[in-house]
Amino acid sequence: MKPTKRTIALLIRNPADPTQILVVRRARDDPEHPGLWGLPAGSFREGESTLDLIRRIGEDKLGVDLTPVRVVRSGQQGRETYLLQMDLWEVRITSGAPQARTGGSHGISYYDCVEWAPPEILTDGRSKGSLCCRLGLVACGVSS
Repeated sequence: MKPTKRTIALLIRNPADPTQILVVRRARDDPEHPGLWGLPAGSFREGESTLDLIRRIGEDKLGVDLTPVRVVRSGQQGRETYLLQMDLWEVRITSGAPQARTGGSHGISYYDCVEWAPPEILTDGRSKGSLCCRLGLVACGVSS
């Protein structure tokens, strides 16, 4: 039986234009989805709460403070060596401006680009098997 990897992805709407969401491009050397546009996300560490993980994604990966609003979707996906279990949280930026953070280590995914874009940018990621892209498109009402 494969181990389960619990994760959270974040849906952040642009306060200036709610038709846009915050998307990130994974680094070109990312082991699972190199160069793919998706949603900010992170995996739980031992003993970490949901609020702790949301804050860590904001601070470490985006350089912002985040406040959770609600869970909007959940899903799972079988990967080669584990079962990915993901909750998609809608969150708000309470301070700071999102920026790409580099220097991933210890299996942590960092991003080489962060920008506001229409949700349709996630379509390519969905076709390449990204669970956060699939959940994000459903949450934003974008069909195939």
